[in-house]
Amino acid sequence: MKNIPIYALAQSTQNPNMILAGTAKGVYASYDSANSWEKISDETKVPGMVFVESLAIDPRNSDIIYAGTWYRPYKTPLFAVPAQIISGLLGEIATVKICG
Repeated sequence: MKNIPIYALAQSTQNPNMILAGTAKGVYASYDSANSWEKISDETKVPGMVFVESLAIDPRNSDIIYAGTWYRPYKTPLFAVPAQIISGLLGEIATVKICG
């Protein structure tokens, strides 16, 4: 993740070694307390999954992440494609915060 702007970080409550980073190039994950990173989003399969400005990990199921971009919010199990677009009664949700 060298030289990639980071806009958001989230840590799993179920697995404290799991950290997600929302960046200008998508979502990256670390499973070893940020010692190494791998890209888990694919903007060719999920258009708009760039410039990820907010992230949350479901406290009940760390396989589910919420990612907010300037374009729209997404909910997806990790590594699943395509991501599900979150819609609300009043239109698209700008930011998702999980309280657990």
